[in-house]
Amino acid sequence: MADNNRGAETIKILLMGATGAGKSAFGNFILNKFKKEEQPFKVKVGLVHGTTEAKADRVIFKDKEIVVVDTPGLQDAAEGQRDEDTFKDIIKGIVLTGDGVSAVVFVQNMSQRFTESDEKILAYLAKYSDFWPYVILVFSRADEISDEISMQREYLRSEYEHKDCPRKFRKVIDNVGGIGVGRYITVDSKNSSYREEIMSHLLQEIAKIKKERNEALYTNEMFKKIVKNHQTLTSAVAEKKNLKLIEEETKKGISGASCFPGDCSIITPNGEVQLKDLKIGDKVLTMVKGEMKFQKLITFLHYVPKETASYLGIHTDGAEPPIYLSSEHLIFVMSGQCTQVTPIYAKKVKPGDHILRVKQDSAKAGLGAMAVTQITEESNMAGIYAPLTTSGTIVVNGVVASCYSNVCSHSIAHISLAPLHCQILGGSKLYEGIHPYASFLMKLKGTV
Repeated sequence: MADNNRGAETIKILLMGATGAGKSAFGNFILNKFKKEEQPFKVKVGLVHGTTEAKADRVIFKDKEIVVVDTPGLQDAAEGQRDEDTFKDIIKGIVLTGDGVSAVVFVQNMSQRFTESDEKILAYLAKYSDFWPYVILVFSRADEISDEISMQREYLRSEYEHKDCPRKFRKVIDNVGGIGVGRYITVDSKNSSYREEIMSHLLQEIAKIKKERNEALYTNEMFKKIVKNHQTLTSAVAEKKNLKLIEEETKKGISGASCFPGDCSIITPNGEVQLKDLKIGDKVLTMVKGEMKFQKLITFLHYVPKETASYLGIHTDGAEPPIYLSSEHLIFVMSGQCTQVTPIYAKKVKPGDHILRVKQDSAKAGLGAMAVTQITEESNMAGIYAPLTTSGTIVVNGVVASCYSNVCSHSIAHISLAPLHCQILGGSKLYEGIHPYASFLMKLKGTV
């Protein structure tokens, strides 16, 4: 996704709908991509999946940055054939939007009568009743009914009022505000000539949702519903499923571990303690938007006290101890003549770079940019610990480091671990080895 106009208001849209309903085509419509070779979302004809996993892209429209996330069709999920995979993709869709979605756009094929399959899909979606305040219905292929939007909406009214109209179809219209006034849009996704009109209508409906929901994005309830209704994603079962992976990682000495050793010093409100002695819920010194603050330790993403591992030692001037961390753990360095802070892999740090070191051992401490003098390699250091805090940062041996590893972007890692920050999917629990949710994310292609 291209980054531009970072000052724009951000609107985040999650696309859902039946296989072949025109969901991906509408996503490309929003993104103003009408040429096939330019389209980020694959479009297939019929009931063949065009979208096989959640994917995001963005566009600027009238000074607003619109992030669109396409998800696989719900056809098979409604039939109970790939329920778990679909929910993983829904999770991934939420993850890709960051802190949540502004609206859920459910796409329905307008040119076909409401079918039994549609009823199953809507019943499937109805499990998540907390969706509906965020849902906007989009009726695709409206040009097959009429070229005029007024006639398309009149057609929907006649269908709604018809004596043989399926009850579930009436119910879904009612769930988005009712016929004539509800949150629904008719569209021909191939017609670029009226894109501005449709986009303006879509943004108006999203503005209504934001006002009614007091600007709240949709995220936490979805995760809670998934945890409640799909036991494959609960921490207990996830732990069981990943037990073999955890054991394998532990047995091989964790040569690829991305953590800190246990005897590192951590600053707390009561003074310094060793990392191995920290408990979940303890407050530790972190960096939040350039300021030092104490935050709670949420959990450990990796916790293997009895094993040893190799770590890099990053040394600076003075008597301060080096920070020890694994080669693919993120650490913050100063760039742009020490005016910008950038997270990079520890293995990419070199002498002459500047890292952030705390000048005092309290939350009132200031930060100083200290020059790296040498990099050493230390083997057989005791313990493998990857603590997670609310901000995703932590001060280790006086140096500001990220809580994340094995991913080049601190912000993407932080977004991906949102459920743990929300105290669900195993947040606030201690697991021996790799945290189940962290392991789950590792298996999701393209998520981290």
